[in-house]
Parts: sequence; C-alpha cells; structure tokens
Amino acid sequence: MNSPDQLMIFYLLGSFFIMSFVLALFIMPLSSKIATYFKIVDHPDNSRKLHRSPVSRLGGLAISLSVFITIIMTQKQSSFIQGFLVGMAIIVLVGLIDDKKSITPLCKFVFEVVAVVFFVVISGIKLKTFGNIFGLGQIQLGYFSFIVTVFAMVGFTNSLNLADGLDGLAAGISVIVCLFFILFAYSTQQWGILSLGMILLGSLIGFLRYNSHPAQLFMGDTGSLFLGYALSALAVAITQCSKFQVNIQPITVLWVLSLPVIDTLIVMTSRLIKGKKPFSPDRTHLHHRLLDRGISHANT
Repeated sequence: MNSPDQLMIFYLLGSFFIMSFVLALFIMPLSSKIATYFKIVDHPDNSRKLHRSPVSRLGGLAISLSVFITIIMTQKQSSFIQGFLVGMAIIVLVGLIDDKKSITPLCKFVFEVVAVVFFVVISGIKLKTFGNIFGLGQIQLGYFSFIVTVFAMVGFTNSLNLADGLDGLAAGISVIVCLFFILFAYSTQQWGILSLGMILLGSLIGFLRYNSHPAQLFMGDTGSLFLGYALSALAVAITQCSKFQVNIQPITVLWVLSLPVIDTLIVMTSRLIKGKKPFSPDRTHLHHRLLDRGISHANT
C-alpha cells in the first residue's frame, strides 16, 4: 500500500470517527430529555448506587443511534454489516425494555441469544478455531463452532453489562478494547472491521463527555448490552476474517476482553458458593471492592 492510499484510508477513518463523535454529542442531550419525559431514570434507592440524585439512563440509546446512523451513511451493506445491524436492533430493543420495565435475567438472556444467532447466521462469521494455544496445532471447533460462538458472545455481553457499575467504567473499558481492535484490524488490513471500530470509538468518546465522573448521563442496559454485543462481534470477526499473512489469535483477543470476563466469573462463582442466584445484585465486583478499600471513584 503506497502513501496516497494510506492517506485516503486515514482520511476516511477520521471522517467516520468525527461523524459518530459529533452525532453522539448532539443526540446525548436529546436522549436525556426523552429519558426524563418517559421517566427512564436511575434513582439512588439502594446501597450499591453511588449517585445522590436521579440520572438519565438513555445514554446507550444515543450511543447506538450515532453508530447506526454513521454506519448507514458510510458503510457498504456487506453480510457482516447486515448481520451486525439486525443483532444490534434486537439487543438495543431488549435494553430499552429493560431500562424502562426491568425484565427478568432469563428473558434478557433469551433475547441476547436471539440477537447473536441472527448476527452469526446473516454474517456467516463464527469461531472456527481457538488457534494454536498449546503449541500443538490449531484447535478446530468443527460442528461446535456455532454453539461456541453464541456462548462466547452472549457471555461477554453479560460480563460487560455487569461491569457497568461506575461513572465511565464500561465506556472506558470499551474505549480501550476499541483501540486494541483498531490496531489489530489495521495490522491485518481488515478495513470494514477497522471502520466499525472507529465509528464505535467516536460514539464512546462523545458519550464519555457526559458520563465521566460525576456523570450527567448513564448508558443503562441499552448501552452496556449494545457495547458487549458490538465488541464481541468485532472480536469474532477480527480473529476469523483475516486474509492477510498476519493473523490475530483468539487468545490474544481474549486477553483484551479479559477484565470484565474474569470479574464476572469470580463474582458469580462467589454468589453460587454462598447459595445466592448468580445474577443477584451485591457489592462484590472488583470496582466495589476497590471503593470499599478507600480508593477514590476516579482512581478506581
């Protein structure tokens, strides 16, 4: 790739980022007004809540809308994009319902599975291999690839949803993951995935303008479910779609996603040992433990 080609790519990627960033900044205040009108706000009604006054919970709607509009205006409608958008519509819908009416974990889980199944079927992208983890050759998934892909994507979606417990935490984790994915996609010349990563990054930066401590706006389940779904879709695509001589191994991507995943596994295991339901709320997440040790909100 020569210099003019690189300059054109950087120009396009920059324009994708700026468009989603500006859209997010514009839509965020509108989503806050909509949340107030429909009473979709987070009240400080228990010991786990760290804010002292009601805060809008529709930041996730603004994130997803800015991503959706930018994709429609800038991206070719490939099978990957089509599958991503269909799954996104389902996951955002269930997030909105949950933010308004607080549906059961089982119902939410079923919708997450449906969203991921639509993504995998339409896009045709799934985990076919775990890579050469043990140095003994590629671990092929074969007939289990579909089930493993759905399980992995739904699992990460829930782990990021559960990690959304502090101002800027889930969005901050997502920004870091996006930066790694952008680097991975660029190194393997996966331009469609790279474009989607830049679009998602722009909307997240726009959201953090309102979500940094003290937050004026929360992403709600709409945002955390969408981000978990979007990042897991990018993760699967990055490891399976490269036609370049350099491949990103699934284990590499897993390390990038590991913080919310490990935290969720530890918390759920602890709850089960204590005889509690795995999705029952408490203050045992890593960020709660750090706060309880006297570390400030910003440092946590």
